[in-house]
Amino acid sequence: MTPNGKVDRKALRSSGTRLGAGTEYVPPATPTETRIAGIWREILKLDKNEVEIGIHDNFFDIGGTSMDVVLVNAKIAEEFGKKIPIVTMYKYTTIRALSGYLDRGEAEDQDMISEEKRADRIQKGRADKNKMRDKRKRGRR
Repeated sequence: MTPNGKVDRKALRSSGTRLGAGTEYVPPATPTETRIAGIWREILKLDKNEVEIGIHDNFFDIGGTSMDVVLVNAKIAEEFGKKIPIVTMYKYTTIRALSGYLDRGEAEDQDMISEEKRADRIQKGRADKNKMRDKRKRGRR
């Protein structure tokens, strides 16, 4: 531990301890997983020879911060040509989950957009209904 109570990542690396020690190490297998692991490694400044990043390791457990999420998000947009909401990065915190999202994300985004449109239509319908009710009340006076 560091003097301020945080995990001393440098000490862990030199001891050979895996950062994502709570999970079994499974190496990236798909091109998307490999690219994400590379992005994480770059942003978190992890040496490939010192630290293994598995597909089940949680981004925050291996040293990622909220500022790192923003950097990873920008790098993903650059490398994959896909802009994804920052909130999504907090939902998919492992390489496996984020890779799955990126590989199928467009369809999922379309579903989300459809749900948002549906919710907007419902809200608009309620607002229109309330306006009509208010008009009728004013007409009775």
